[in-house]
Amino acid sequence: MNFIKRILTFFFKGLFALLLILVIASVVIIALEIRVELNYLNKPVEIAVEKILDRDFSMKGDVVLIPTLWPTLEINDVSIANPQGKQWQTGKELIHFGRLRLQLGLVPLLSGEIHVAEMIAQDVTLNLESDVNGASNWDFELPEGSSEEEQAAQQIAEDSTASKSLFQFEALDKILFKQINVHYIDQTLKKSVHFNLEQLEGDASPNEDINLKFNGKLQDKDYSVNLKGGGLDIFRDKSQTWPLTMDMIVAGTDIALSGELKRGKEPELSATLDVGKTDIGATLSWFNIMDGLHIGSEHLNISARVQGDSLSELIRDAELSIVLQNAWWNLTDKNTGAELPIKITEGSIKIAPQKPVQVELKGLLDKSNINIYVTGAPAIDYMNEDAKTPLVLAIKTHGADVTLKTQLSQSMNVNNMGFNLVFKGVKLSDLNQLTRMDLPPLGPYSIQGFFAMTANGYQIKNLLLNVQESQLKGDMLLDMQSKPPFLKIGLNSKQIQINNFDVGEWTAAAVPEKSVDEDKNAAAKVEQAQSGKENKEAALKLLSYETLSRFDVDIQLAVEQVLSGKDTLGSGSASLELKNARLNLQLVELKFPGGDASADLVYHPSGNKSLDIALQVKMKGFDYGIMARRIDPKSEVGGLIGLDIDLSSNNAKNMNSLLVNSQGHLGFAWKPESLDADLFEMWAVNLMSSLLKNTDKDQSSKVNCVIGRFVLDKGMMRDKVIFADTTKMRMTGTAQANFKDRTIEVKVVPKAKKAEFFSLATPVGIKGSFDDFGISINPLSLTQTVVSFVTSPIHVPVRRVFSKELPEDGIEACKAMWKAAEEIEDSVIHK
Repeated sequence: MNFIKRILTFFFKGLFALLLILVIASVVIIALEIRVELNYLNKPVEIAVEKILDRDFSMKGDVVLIPTLWPTLEINDVSIANPQGKQWQTGKELIHFGRLRLQLGLVPLLSGEIHVAEMIAQDVTLNLESDVNGASNWDFELPEGSSEEEQAAQQIAEDSTASKSLFQFEALDKILFKQINVHYIDQTLKKSVHFNLEQLEGDASPNEDINLKFNGKLQDKDYSVNLKGGGLDIFRDKSQTWPLTMDMIVAGTDIALSGELKRGKEPELSATLDVGKTDIGATLSWFNIMDGLHIGSEHLNISARVQGDSLSELIRDAELSIVLQNAWWNLTDKNTGAELPIKITEGSIKIAPQKPVQVELKGLLDKSNINIYVTGAPAIDYMNEDAKTPLVLAIKTHGADVTLKTQLSQSMNVNNMGFNLVFKGVKLSDLNQLTRMDLPPLGPYSIQGFFAMTANGYQIKNLLLNVQESQLKGDMLLDMQSKPPFLKIGLNSKQIQINNFDVGEWTAAAVPEKSVDEDKNAAAKVEQAQSGKENKEAALKLLSYETLSRFDVDIQLAVEQVLSGKDTLGSGSASLELKNARLNLQLVELKFPGGDASADLVYHPSGNKSLDIALQVKMKGFDYGIMARRIDPKSEVGGLIGLDIDLSSNNAKNMNSLLVNSQGHLGFAWKPESLDADLFEMWAVNLMSSLLKNTDKDQSSKVNCVIGRFVLDKGMMRDKVIFADTTKMRMTGTAQANFKDRTIEVKVVPKAKKAEFFSLATPVGIKGSFDDFGISINPLSLTQTVVSFVTSPIHVPVRRVFSKELPEDGIEACKAMWKAAEEIEDSVIHK
């Protein structure tokens, strides 16, 4: 603002001095009724002005004086050059006037009053520039080397001269400016602004408000302004503040300004602005501050105080408090164009000299409360093209805290920014409403890494994932150009604690079973669907077709040590591939004390509430006591188990119905240390526990192995081998199970390893449902057992003499039976 004052002061002083000479001459000319062309004065005036300004001055056009009692002076094609000795990006000229016309009252001038009837300026180009040292091309005041005392003395002299001046500016009846082009460059900020004034008109008088109307283009955007300020009597007195109001339309936005201007040595404007509907993102892009930000407000209330001689000073010393009302922020994916709208219910922006910019937003993200806090650098730092400015973005929603830190450069684009990311929360399931998914209740959790936007999507480098004490490291890439989007993650860990991933009663069910309430509300739901009012708040099940079809996924995981409480499970690697809603989970190279395992699960929902499932498992030497201790840390249950499972099922309803329509085989080899059917609530464990307890009732007997091999076809299971060996008994049997109606029938025939007197070895059968089965004994078999019991003193000595006693440990028999049941792993039997 001060530079405009200086230009106008210089212009009017020089022009009025010239007019004073011309007016005196005009008196004579008027008396003689002579019209004068003053072109012959051009050269002398050029020489005189150049000596005063110490820069080139040119008057190439006509200078005409029209002598009347209101003499008119017209000057054409006048130029003032930039100071010499410096490189100015605006070129050689400071200002060029195409045409100037000034009509001055002669009679008022004789009484010491300057009364301008008309002032016209047309086709004016003004090139303003400040260099990296703060020097300005419009500074005419003092030569280089002047001391501060000399500058102060000159200022006092100027103020004194102004107060004692013989002439006082009294009125301006008409002012008209046309086609005024202003180019401003601030070399410190490496910023330029283009301002075009197409037309300005107005008037000024002592006792009435100054009125100015002007319009044009600012940075190629249309604007129009109506300015009303205090009268000339207030404007002339620099000790008074000059009140002003402005009604503006800038780039289609309505702005009402009310404020006051202090006109001391360093002018200062204090104002409040009411701004209508504004696209804030477009405004930031317009001034080359930031691109790609989609944020706006229905109304802005701004309190501002600005002062300074250059753009850098104005921004550096500015104080602004901005309140957003009915605002919005649309987070837009640059690749797909998908938008995530945030409704801002409260918002504020604070800018102060030498202090970081502070932004606080409160709102709703898809009906979820969200708070956003932005802390930046001082405002002036964002205007410097070479500056690296810090930015911290903190987001709080649904118990999750997200912090993004970065260094910004100009001109920045939100679609190409990178952040140091910290994302943490109490429970992952707290985000169900936000993600519209049924997430497991894992936590506390945190995700850290460098988050960046790529040409195709997003990535996190140096990813660090924590779930309680478990930690995984790796990288993540999300390709949004793929259809559907593709997520790739590679993770590794030195140690994972299984207990950290306990999800309680949560299950990733794919197809929720229909409830009674759903049946009652079925008609209402149909009506809602028909009217387009479906309930969008229902969370998608994690393994539903709707969820799995939203992304393709490739996850690779390697773990050096897996713990379950104090137990070491071992190490291994896993991969998860999701493509076209087909999920393939592979567990490979799983190593645990005494054995290893591998597994392959294929899970494919069809979208019609049915699943295709395939499962393959190979396991040997697994100590299932670890599982028992996960259920009950004080449990002493233990033992080794080996598995061979190869099953597939079409049109399953959920994972629990895998066996209903399955085909394939299932085999196990079991060497229990102790039994506790109450600990594992599974029908198979209860079944084996019941059989063993009823076929070998000797409390001192120890189970050596239990072997089962079964084939399944369309939900029907039949035995290939059923074999059990204890220190006292050896048992074989048959079995059938129907997984559709959940019924089972098993028969086990025990045989004592050693002939004993008065021994009972009765065949036992189990028949019933999975949930309720009973032990049955064939009457004929019982009769045979009773006869054998009574006659044992006769046949037992004979059998001991002529039969070979079976070994108590039964290892060889278990091993042979396992191999006979299709040559699968026997490490459990060796132990």
